[in-house]
Amino acid sequence: MVEPSTCVSLSEGRTCYLDTRIHWQVNSVSEHCLFVAGSRDPLYCAAGGGGQLDYAFSGEESLQFELRNATGAVVANTEIQVSWVYNGNQRRRNWRLF
Repeated sequence: MVEPSTCVSLSEGRTCYLDTRIHWQVNSVSEHCLFVAGSRDPLYCAAGGGGQLDYAFSGEESLQFELRNATGAVVANTEIQVSWVYNGNQRRRNWRLF
């Protein structure tokens, strides 16, 4: 689980910054590792029933994470979603007084 799980940027295409905590609880005591989805290098590994990682996110697009067991099978996944206040394709408004 990621808390908070949504990063809000002012406008589309701008980098979003978020300090978040990723934590998990599993039923087995074997080692589990947290990965960015599609990555081969783990962000953090923990033996036992759970773990947590404080993560400083910065990006323009949502980012998915996978929790994998010792055999490499994905046992859970979660995501940091990026949203924005204003769409990137908004027109500029020209104000004319006369």
